[in-house]
Amino acid sequence: MDKLIQCPLRALFKRYRQALVLVVAVSLLSACGFHLRGNYLINSKLSALYLVSSDPYSDLTLDLENQLRQNNIKLLDAPSDQAPVVELKSPSITSRIVSVYSDGSDAEYELSYQVEGTVTTKANIKFPLEVQLHRDFTSDNHQALAKLRERDLIEKEMHQMAADQIVRQLATIDY
Repeated sequence: MDKLIQCPLRALFKRYRQALVLVVAVSLLSACGFHLRGNYLINSKLSALYLVSSDPYSDLTLDLENQLRQNNIKLLDAPSDQAPVVELKSPSITSRIVSVYSDGSDAEYELSYQVEGTVTTKANIKFPLEVQLHRDFTSDNHQALAKLRERDLIEKEMHQMAADQIVRQLATIDY
């Protein structure tokens, strides 16, 4: 009979112990300043802005617009005296050879993605924006079509990463 009473008590104590460990873990994570990635605390003065891009339909511009909307920033259709202006220049993608095969053909490339811009406040204060990303890319002449597709995916990922970094840079602006 004692064994029947002890089993439910052990299970109950085990549940309490698991709950206690979970509460302690959550408390420690929140105490160290941990936050889930993707929601940045952007200055309230940047809650509405006008985005100017050399190509308004580029992947970077569309990804940046999505990132800004996810961070509750209103994008204006026309410039305003009250709202800051974010101006992006044309991004550039360059590649350089990193390694070669024994026959002298290209084996690996480094893709570099760079975009610059400025944030101009209503007081005409300018803050620079600059993003530089680098990714390695292997080449294989026997799988040329697959490698072209892979490069397209890498470039798309670089656009998304650049948009994310621009939003992080906007979160650091305090005026």
